[in-house]
Amino acid sequence: MDNSEESTFGTGENQQANQYVCSNTTDKIFLLGEKEATNSGYGFAAYDQFGTDSTRIRVTTDYTKATGAYQSSTEGCGGWWWLRSPNYRGEYYARVIDDGSNANDYNDVSITYGGVVPALCVQLPTNN
Repeated sequence: MDNSEESTFGTGENQQANQYVCSNTTDKIFLLGEKEATNSGYGFAAYDQFGTDSTRIRVTTDYTKATGAYQSSTEGCGGWWWLRSPNYRGEYYARVIDDGSNANDYNDVSITYGGVVPALCVQLPTNN
């Protein structure tokens, strides 16, 4: 999966060059990148100028709340979740989808109350 600068630059609030890009992901199960979480081909609405879209809202489960994950008390909002996209502000920051479904850049990776939304790629068999 793409972790290039292009995968983290020029969308939402992230308008600066990103010197903290890393090697591409080859894991079988991984976190989404910012471009993937705003890709209509994956079932998300494309980015609007604020990055807001309810298809990115994830409600925190009882289990994850019990382990400390944040859940907004605002109606129509969920919990926030980590993306694998590095942030341009520093090497210890990563992009997130916040509780209102915006892609944001403010979270230090040492914060433990964010959620994770694991992803995987499935290759469907072809009919011959």
